[in-house]
Amino acid sequence: MRVDVNGVGIEYEVTGDGPPVVLLHGFPDSGGSGAIRSPERFRQSILGLPPVKAPTMGVWSSEDPALTEGQMIRSASQVAGPWRYERLDGPGHWLQLESPGEVNRLLIDFLAA
Repeated sequence: MRVDVNGVGIEYEVTGDGPPVVLLHGFPDSGGSGAIRSPERFRQSILGLPPVKAPTMGVWSSEDPALTEGQMIRSASQVAGPWRYERLDGPGHWLQLESPGEVNRLLIDFLAA
């Protein structure tokens, strides 16, 4: 499905039962955000979205050529709820394919909390 928010198209999917879980890829400080490099500016001026209130985990991999560790860490500024940051040494951008056991362990631990 797709929704337009202040002229920005956002694709989303709703599946399953239970409490909501939001998985964001490339938001807000990545190639998906175009020329806007400030996450705060992107969220407020373009989307007008409030900070994420749900518990949120950011996982970054040391060999990711598309996302810097600083960008991932700064994602915490977009979260009003509990924030957890995890760093994986070794995998690249597709860490869920390159280190599925470690990613699954982190997700299971996070979702069980």
